[in-house]
Amino acid sequence: GIACVMQGEQYLSSSLKETQDPDFDITQHQSKPRESCDLTRRESEILQLAAERYSTKEIAVKRDISPRTVETHRNRIKRKLGISSLPGLTKYALIHGIVSLDS
Repeated sequence: GIACVMQGEQYLSSSLKETQDPDFDITQHQSKPRESCDLTRRESEILQLAAERYSTKEIAVKRDISPRTVETHRNRIKRKLGISSLPGLTKYALIHGIVSLDS
């Protein structure tokens, strides 16, 4: 599971594999993260904290900004990177050295 994803491979649970249409190629329906983008310093900080599993409220307190501002930054990060989920953002942060497994 996790090791598979960390190597950039596709992982489907056994229950999903059983129901998957053999002619359906999931890789054609996944958005690919953009390899390079220009995150601001603050966006990089927000990405790091989110990948380290801090909540929106915790990030807001740590950075002395409102939770709404944290959400705005998170949405901009998602748009810039072309990633729509927190697990996707976390994977991006790991791959690009923004966080480590020791975080």
